[in-house]
Formats: sequence, structure tokens, C-alpha cells
Amino acid sequence: MKPTAEDLLGYLLGALESEEHRRVDRAVSECPEVQTELLRLRQRIHPLARMEEVQALAEEQNNDFPAGLARRACEFVAREARETREARETRETSEPRETSESQLIVEAVAAATSSNGEVIPAAIQPAPGGYKTPPAAMSPVLAELSRRASWQLQDFLVLSAVAMLAVGILAPAILASRNQARLVACQDNLRRVGMALFNYAEANHNRFVSIAKTGPLNVAGAYAPVLKSGGFVDQDRYFYCTSAVQNGLSQPAPTPSLQELEQAHRHNSQKLAQLQQIMGGSYAYSLGYYDQDQYVGPLNLGRSFRVIMADAPSSALANRDSSNHDGAGLNILFEDGSVRHAASAAIGLGKESIFVNRHGLVAAGADVQDSVVGASNVSAWLSPNFYRN
Repeated sequence: MKPTAEDLLGYLLGALESEEHRRVDRAVSECPEVQTELLRLRQRIHPLARMEEVQALAEEQNNDFPAGLARRACEFVAREARETREARETRETSEPRETSESQLIVEAVAAATSSNGEVIPAAIQPAPGGYKTPPAAMSPVLAELSRRASWQLQDFLVLSAVAMLAVGILAPAILASRNQARLVACQDNLRRVGMALFNYAEANHNRFVSIAKTGPLNVAGAYAPVLKSGGFVDQDRYFYCTSAVQNGLSQPAPTPSLQELEQAHRHNSQKLAQLQQIMGGSYAYSLGYYDQDQYVGPLNLGRSFRVIMADAPSSALANRDSSNHDGAGLNILFEDGSVRHAASAAIGLGKESIFVNRHGLVAAGADVQDSVVGASNVSAWLSPNFYRN
């Protein structure tokens, strides 16, 4: 029976039951007319998916500093400065006032006045040894400025408090800005590779690069040499997460050609293993899924719930989360072309990790709703018995 528009909409949104989803999936795979209707429906709801993506990004960019931190910092600095000034004024009032050097000079001048009213400074009155040069005197204004310019312990304490507050406020913001720039650069690379995959699928009956059962292309990293050799990607750096490269987790390497892989497969298994380890870059690629006992490679049907690529997993983190962004989440490319950032590899209603299938195995999905992506050297193939309920 031909699926209705409601069935196709539920299929795109991943809202159907397992059996109903499988029935629609078969109809989509076998009927070009249903495929056309599905793609048309996807174009209509695509703006909604973009809106959700923009909203999620906006939420991630919200400032996560404690509320009122900047206000409390300014109040603290003002209070410290006021208390320091009051303490200094109290000290100056209580201490005996010393006569300044300039005042002494004025008093000496007043005392040394001749009988006819001519002022003769005492410092230059005749002496047994002749005249002596008057000492250099500082004006009262300069003396006061010099007194006020002297730094005290309280001044250093206030300055240190201001500096520490500035570092506490600005350093996380600068770090967050740098991480956000790397995150966006990684998303751009995923979009570029995603566009190449969509172009490849358009030329291959809506099928993305599939993992071969035998031979040098029997691992997830096969997508990269296939796209590069076919001219769909022109630069190797697009296969690498910018953050992973800058953190030293990945080192960009030339993508091996299909001929090089085939030659290594025939003559040098060790070299083939090395090439398969690196040829997928720092991203993980779809391992496809099983429908009953039949393996199905990744298809381009514009479904918003199916994962096509993501930052590569790490066995050292929970849920095998990616370490590309210092463990702070990962970027994911979905079948509808959207790239979204997730805090963890455990996504969806069931919170299953995208790096293992429903049975906890690093292999192809157990059914059509089980999205799994694997690192470059991961194979999709296991005995179908592993996927039977």
C-alpha cells in the first residue's frame, strides 16, 4: 500500500513505530514516485529544521556566567577604593603634620628681611666662607602631588583585586570565543563534505558512499577516497576537524587514491591497515543498517533523524564521545543536510550513542531507526545473527 502524506511526514521526523517505519522505508526504496513525494515534502519542512538549528546554536552561545557577576565586581572595586581613601584620610588627620620643605623656605625668607624692606634670603646671606647656593626647593603644588602619587599597600591590593576579577571575567569569554570559532570551522568542513556526499548520491540513485563487504573499501573511512577520487572533494583538509588539528589530535594527511588502496590490499596488509586508519580523517561515517537479514547502505532520503557523519569517537570518554573539541560535545551531519552541535553522542529519545548500535556493538544499525557512525578503520560487517531480536 502506498504510504500517505502523514506516513511520509512521520517517516522524515522519525515519529513512526518500528514496523510502520520499516514498511514506509521499503516503499521509499522500491517506488520512485514515493521517493519524489518524500523529497518534495522534505523541501517544505526544511525551513523548520533550519529554525531549530539556529535556535539551538543561539542557546549554546548564551553567556553562562553567574547572573550579576559584572555588577558585583564593579561594586567590590568601588567599595575597596572608598575604604582605602577613607583610611588614608583618617591616618593623615591623626598624625602630627610635618612642616614641608617649601614652608621652611618661606619662613626663612620672611625672617631675613633688611631694615629698608629688601628681602635677603637667609640661605644666601653673607657667611664666613662667602655666599652659599640655595638648595633646590619643590613648589607646594608639586610636593602635594608627589605625596599623593606614592603607592601604598592598599593601592596594590585594590589593583590586584581588579586584575584578578578582570582575568576571571575575560579569560573564560576569550576561551569560549576561541572554542566557538573552532566549532564553526568544524561545522563548515562537515557541510562541505556533506554537499559532496549529496552530489555523489544524486549521481548514484540517491545512495551515499557505501561500505564494501570485502576489499580495501570495507571500512567507514572509504567515503573519503571515493569522494576525492571522484572529484567531489578537492582538498584533504575538509576531512579533518579544525579543533582536532589545532589540539594535535589529528594531523592532516593526503587522502590515498583508490589505486593506492588496491595495491596495498594485494601486496601489503600492514600498509593497508595504516591507510585505513587515517583515510577517513577525524570524522566518523555512517555504517548503514540491517533490514531483517539484508544490509542496507546509507541512502539520501532527507530524513532529519538519521546521522551521516560526526566528529570521530574516543574510547576514553563516556558514550565514546568525541575528543575533537576537548570533550565539549561534537558536531553531527544529518541526512537532511543540517549540521548540529550536540553536548553528547547520546542523542534521540532513547539517548543511545551514535557510535554503537542498539545492541551496544560497533557495527551497522540493528534496524532502519538505528543510526550508527564509525571511525575510519571500523567495519560495518558482522553476522546477521547479532541483529536478530
